[in-house]
Amino acid sequence: MPKLKKQNSKMKDIAEQVSIEDMNAIDIALSKIKKDARGRFMYSKHDALALLPFFNKYIDPKVGKNIFGCGGCVDKVMNKMFQLQKEWQNLTK
Repeated sequence: MPKLKKQNSKMKDIAEQVSIEDMNAIDIALSKIKKDARGRFMYSKHDALALLPFFNKYIDPKVGKNIFGCGGCVDKVMNKMFQLQKEWQNLTK
C-alpha cells in the first residue's frame, strides 16, 4: 500500500474516533488560523496552543508544549489538524 493511502486511512480512522464536542472545539480553533499569500500559517500563539491538547489526544501524545522551538513543529500540528478536519468533513458527506 502506498504511503499516502496508508496515511489517509490512518487519519480516517482517527477522524472516526473524534467526539462531537472535540470536533466543535477544533473547528473553532482552526477557524482562527489563516494562511497568507505564500501559504504560511498566520496564528497567535494562544490559538496554536489551543490545538495542542487535541493533537496530543488523537494524533501524537509525545509532542510537548514547546511546539514553537523548532519552527516545523507548529506547522506539523496545524497541517495534521487541518487534515483531520478534512477527514471528518468527508465522513459526513
